[in-house]
Amino acid sequence: MITFFEHQDRARKKTGLLILVFGFAVIAIILAVYCAFYFFLTLSSERVPLRDEELFLFVSTITIGIISIGSLYKIILLRSGGGAGIAKSLGGRLLSSETRDPNERRVMNIVEEIAIASGVPVPQVYSMDAEEGINAFAAGFSPSDAVIGITAGSLSFFNRDELQGVVAHEFSHILNGDMRINLRLLGILNGILMISHAGRVLLRSMSRSRGKDKGAPAIAILGFSLTAIGSIGVLAGSIIQSAISRQREFLADASAVQFTRNPSGIANALRKIGGYYHGSKISHVNAREVSHFFFANGLGSSFFNLFATHPPLAERISRIDPSFDGTFTSPLPAADEQGGSSEELAGEKKHSRFVSMPQSSISAFSANPEAVIGEIGTPNTKHLSYAASLLHSLPEKIARAAHNSSGAQALIYSLLIDPNNSVTSDKQLGRLDKTISKTLYGDVLELLDSIKTLSPEYKLPLIDMALPALRGMSTAEYKSFISNIHYIVNTDAEVSLFEYALQLVISHHLAPIHDSPKRPRLFSTELPMEKVLSQAVALIRTLALMGNDDFDRGLSALSRGLKILAPHLSISASENTVPSLADLDMALASLQNTSPTAKEKIISACVATILADKQVSIKEAEILRAISAALDCPMPPILPSLSVS
Repeated sequence: MITFFEHQDRARKKTGLLILVFGFAVIAIILAVYCAFYFFLTLSSERVPLRDEELFLFVSTITIGIISIGSLYKIILLRSGGGAGIAKSLGGRLLSSETRDPNERRVMNIVEEIAIASGVPVPQVYSMDAEEGINAFAAGFSPSDAVIGITAGSLSFFNRDELQGVVAHEFSHILNGDMRINLRLLGILNGILMISHAGRVLLRSMSRSRGKDKGAPAIAILGFSLTAIGSIGVLAGSIIQSAISRQREFLADASAVQFTRNPSGIANALRKIGGYYHGSKISHVNAREVSHFFFANGLGSSFFNLFATHPPLAERISRIDPSFDGTFTSPLPAADEQGGSSEELAGEKKHSRFVSMPQSSISAFSANPEAVIGEIGTPNTKHLSYAASLLHSLPEKIARAAHNSSGAQALIYSLLIDPNNSVTSDKQLGRLDKTISKTLYGDVLELLDSIKTLSPEYKLPLIDMALPALRGMSTAEYKSFISNIHYIVNTDAEVSLFEYALQLVISHHLAPIHDSPKRPRLFSTELPMEKVLSQAVALIRTLALMGNDDFDRGLSALSRGLKILAPHLSISASENTVPSLADLDMALASLQNTSPTAKEKIISACVATILADKQVSIKEAEILRAISAALDCPMPPILPSLSVS
């Protein structure tokens, strides 16, 4: 089975191939534009005013400049908007976590379940209310800023199993690095479109002159030529979109089936698309440029199947269900199909086929390092069942708090208040009493009793659940929120593993929204392991020595981690002192820009360090998953079933 890191490495290689193909397309466009200009100059004057090499240099410079400006402009827009910008550009409406609409509630529940099962922060969900076609998409730079888009047709006609299959398919794109490729492709192709725009500008200027200029015919020919050349570029872009997208759709279908163990869910969703009058067509004017984002072909019928961004529906269904006879299904509204009322659908989470009684709280259990690494980015049905069970058993008061901005802030504060030290908790609460509203302070007090009795395994998923609501904070609210968190954590002059994990998750996922210099880059240079080795060693040293009360056990754990990370280093060379948390923050910031292969080695070393004693505690699992999240390598919940063989 292909691992998460192999998928990431393949995505990186596809990006290189995309740039190579784009380079060839640019060369072809330059040659075509050169011919058009040469013909234009020949028609408009008795002799060409420039030598061939001068004309070629001039045309190349202008063409590359136009394409570069178009691409850079789009890349800047994508960096500022991310996945949410794509959703809004398609007419998407952000769904509230507190929605009472049964269809919206169902998709929010499903997204939450799959996110927790995957170790991904819960994405924001956008509904494309004007779209009658059945379709969906995932967009973003990384799991940290991913969004899920869903059409009104999908919400109306998919039942729970079908919707779960489609959402699992989109999560596969999130986990496999496909979203970033999609955004890169979108940014690059916009530059090619600028050639067509330049041609249309010339044609418009000619129409205004009304043919009075002697050179009008030549300008018209040049304008038509540039428009045609740009169209060829667009066609080349469609071929690139098709080549990159089609195989990934098969992979995402297979991943969804593996995740849910319910092939009929996604197969029936595809059958409904095939049997529906509107199919999967997206009517929005911006649909064409993002056609490679969608679950199914958003452009209706394609000009030859060669240029389709998605494989034929029948072929996709046959790969999932070999018994498919080619018959599609005419969809019925989900409520009619299930025979349920709106009230019953609103409570559908309680009837999920994955819901079971929650497991009893376990403080520590045995785990296999290879199994833990193998499940990064590849969650399975056990994780989905665990997530559904956890959400089902969560106290209603806490679940409700996680779904609105004020409640989410109160939830995070209450998770950090020390219940075992009255002096410390009095200082922490005193700070909040002075810096937050009375209503929010009251919410914190109300949640404290429930949080005290909450099992440890709920805490990290609760942070992931709260992230969509926390993203709604203003920059001023965020700065006050972070300042309070830092104060609460440092009140006792000692930072626990959980406190550090919470700060790490919050900062990694929210800081880019409010700190523009740290906005994600569409293209970035990946650092080799030798460039970040000292930071990686600092990370391992911190896990080993901070996570063990016994110094000798800490050295043993450090030795195991270094064997994987850097076998040539001795323990004495690693400075047997615990680095500061500021050093650790700097190390993780550097490690984010490493290659997938380097990240696999770093996380493997972290896992080996924590599991040196063959045991993992809930607190150790939290910090391990927080570090993985900071490196954009989502780690599913570590379950007791990953026992040592």
